[in-house]
Amino acid sequence: MKSRYSYYTFSSFLVRNKRKTQVVDRVFPHQQSSGLDILVEDEVAKSIVEIAIAKHLRISVRILPIGSATAVMQHLVVRYKQVRYQNNNLSEVYAFLDGDMLSHRPGLIQKFMNALENPYERQLAQAWINERLLFLPSDTWPEAWIFNPRNRQLFYVKFQSYLKMSSSEVDNLLAAASSAGKHQELHTAAEILGIDRAIATNYLIESAWESAPEERTKMIAAIDRLTEGLHHEPRLATDFGQDTSLQAPPLPN
Repeated sequence: MKSRYSYYTFSSFLVRNKRKTQVVDRVFPHQQSSGLDILVEDEVAKSIVEIAIAKHLRISVRILPIGSATAVMQHLVVRYKQVRYQNNNLSEVYAFLDGDMLSHRPGLIQKFMNALENPYERQLAQAWINERLLFLPSDTWPEAWIFNPRNRQLFYVKFQSYLKMSSSEVDNLLAAASSAGKHQELHTAAEILGIDRAIATNYLIESAWESAPEERTKMIAAIDRLTEGLHHEPRLATDFGQDTSLQAPPLPN
């Protein structure tokens, strides 16, 4: 079956800050593309979003690990310029940054605005980025959220069912992984469990979501909302509205 991302175009934009100018090159869908691209920082964040959403949503959604929060914001600059000046039926785009970046939101948005270098677009651009810049649960990095659930009961149930582990063994697993160091948690957990990392990651993220049902409901509702109009007319930069349910308040003008 032919992919809906069949034709691509290379786009280059200059991204400037006070110290240097960079040429940002990206490959983007050019035609036959009416889905939603969700940008995340890494593969762990991709798994968190992927496991949260329902099967019917995955058909219209691509989850793309881009790199650091800065790299994601640069990507959004490029996409904004394409939508604003080209509007070639591009996929809609949103970003879910790691929760520990929420406190940096004002600075990230300011860098986005500075990269546009057009003061006459400030109102349009700020509304566009306010709508599209979202965050994963918690105010910490993804692995810390996974291994520090508010309710461990569902971890106990899942790991007893899948791996015949006692509650105390689950407690020891979470403690050992949490103390392994930032971004080493999943590797450590897989080693302790003696199973493939991908399988361990799925068990752990599923348990984390089940322990935070209100956060899962919020993310599913957000992505449902984002995919509602994908098969209608493409949205221009002037068409968007705002919903701040997964965001910090917008920046003042």
